[in-house]
Amino acid sequence: MTRKAHGEVRQSQIITTFGPGALLDLPKYSVIVAGLDGIQADGLIQEPRLLEKVCRIPGLQHVSSLRNPPMQVETYGTDTSGMRAHRFPDWFITTQIQDTRDRFLVPKGLVDRQKFKDDEGNTYSVVPVRFLRACRRGHIDDIDWKGFIHHGQRECKVPIYRFTEVGNTGDASDIIVSCSCGASRHLEEAKEPAPDGLGFCQGKRPWLGFGAQEECSELSRLVIRNASNIYFPQVLSVISIPPKQNITLGDVVLKHLNMIGNLTDIVQLDAFRTIPMLKEDFKEYSNQEVWECILAIKKTGQNPQQVTLKDAEFETLFSSEDEVGQDWPAGNFYSKAIKRENWGSAPFMDRFSRLVLVHRLREVRSLVGFTRIDKLSLGIDGELEENESVHRASLSLGSVSWVPTVENRGEGIFIGFDKEKVKEWANRPKVVERSQQLIDGMRRLYLEKEQEFDLSKFPGIAYYMLHSFSHMLITAVSLECGYPASSIKERIYCSKHGYGVLLYTGSPDSEGTLGGLIESGRDIHKYIKIALEMGELCSNDPICSQHAPDHNLDDKYLLGAACHGCLLIAETSCEMSNNYLDRSLVVPTIEDLGCEFFGIVK
Repeated sequence: MTRKAHGEVRQSQIITTFGPGALLDLPKYSVIVAGLDGIQADGLIQEPRLLEKVCRIPGLQHVSSLRNPPMQVETYGTDTSGMRAHRFPDWFITTQIQDTRDRFLVPKGLVDRQKFKDDEGNTYSVVPVRFLRACRRGHIDDIDWKGFIHHGQRECKVPIYRFTEVGNTGDASDIIVSCSCGASRHLEEAKEPAPDGLGFCQGKRPWLGFGAQEECSELSRLVIRNASNIYFPQVLSVISIPPKQNITLGDVVLKHLNMIGNLTDIVQLDAFRTIPMLKEDFKEYSNQEVWECILAIKKTGQNPQQVTLKDAEFETLFSSEDEVGQDWPAGNFYSKAIKRENWGSAPFMDRFSRLVLVHRLREVRSLVGFTRIDKLSLGIDGELEENESVHRASLSLGSVSWVPTVENRGEGIFIGFDKEKVKEWANRPKVVERSQQLIDGMRRLYLEKEQEFDLSKFPGIAYYMLHSFSHMLITAVSLECGYPASSIKERIYCSKHGYGVLLYTGSPDSEGTLGGLIESGRDIHKYIKIALEMGELCSNDPICSQHAPDHNLDDKYLLGAACHGCLLIAETSCEMSNNYLDRSLVVPTIEDLGCEFFGIVK
């Protein structure tokens, strides 16, 4: 029997907020969104570059397609046209009782149609309990209330549990849970992971249905049902670019591996290179280069010259011809470079080497997993970082054959920085000194998390500068472009290939957006000047400009001179969740550290 859908969410929310494993409050229930097993996806999305990266993620090797997720939410139904969900949690508290600070805590077996009847015949409405337990491997479960209240002892046969609030905050520190047998315990004792607290995780994965439990050795942690740390989606995104770009030697070797893969000597390569098709494809490479690439691929089975998601985009935006793609309604990409003589004569514009207006742009985003408690961030190259202490939870009980994907169409502005001037600035003594302070701040953060710090985790001083400049420009452009700052996104390019910033906006609508960013890009010098002038002074100065990233006063270890008064923007816009920011690297502040990339704006 097919059940009726109990709610709807936007497709983009399946990718960012309410994907498999996320908790969702529907009008009548609290549910956990089910995995991808048995769900009928809405439509196929073509983006080979993203699909290739998804298939390289452990556990997703069998993904064969990117598809739109359905929008309806179905609870316990057999209809596969919507996202399924299971009611969770399985424990409830009453909302009405004579003493409002003392309420019943009841399991789902005693609840009928959101009502609970006590032994005296009184009926109470119930709501899902706020407190759950979870672990860093993504597992989540109801608290073992009987075991917690009785310190692991189970001699109480007919327990009646109560929640008693002894304070006004609603926090665990103000709640006592008790049993009718007289046993009681302060919920604050569950805050720290310990065997005598919530105990060890049972490996429960309720979003994957019954029988999805797995072994786990983590200690359970107390979490709140609607807290932000209970679900961190992992999303990979790309900007669609013309497919002819970024063909590497590794790609060419893989293309012809069935012909040249069995060669045993470099001398044999000469004969094969006379074949017309191979002669054309390998004409730019020497025998030694081709042979070394063949050996590397035979050893690892992978292309040793993998191009990161961002590097491919940067190459298209920074180094391609002045006009790329086609300007037609169904086009995925169309960009046009602006000649230097049209940039404006402001002195600070000599810091840039390229300006591109992206008239048509398509962003494709895929959900590849999620974590709990700790976030597994994207690296500055746009790909997922790996962390031994943080584990990605699965989207499906079996092998995943597709991942939820959405596409947005819009427009953007790309600003390429002069590579040599960025390098020269990064080597200045004051900049090196500031870089060390930021590294010390990051090291202190890892120390507090009891994790090992590796210098390779530091994104680099150039990334800090580019990222801070991007936030300043987003704020300046949003004042006149017609889009709120929260709808403008950023993409920072910072690698050995060069440096650049892409500001873009998009909409799921096939028509894209309205052209406000393009018009702003024609006068970009005006907005850059506004951004730099605004960055010189913050409403929280001098406190903001004096902030030390390695000081534990406010735990802002990944920030230099940055706060909500100057650089922090909506997290929907920022690719790094408002981390790695310092305006003193962009413009001079009242602290006058001498490490700014731009001088005083004139």
